[in-house]
Amino acid sequence: MLDNLNEDPRPEVFADMGIPSNEDIANCVCNQLSYMTDEELTEWIDNDDMDPINNEEDKEQIEVVIKCMGFDSPEDYMEQMMQEEMESE
Repeated sequence: MLDNLNEDPRPEVFADMGIPSNEDIANCVCNQLSYMTDEELTEWIDNDDMDPINNEEDKEQIEVVIKCMGFDSPEDYMEQMMQEEMESE
């Protein structure tokens, strides 16, 4: 999970927003998804075809990541990211 998070550069705005470190997010996600086997978790992490809009399971899993980032919901995440973008302009 941590390797997956570290593949892309971490947005600088995350520090300003108080988003936990990639390691903390990975630990939180793994704890929240403890019902998954290691194989299932690896498959979920490597899933490039996630569709949280049309697939309820994908939506639930994305919500886990967003909550581990410190947001209440995907909508809260989007709202705060848009607000941060507007403030940086």
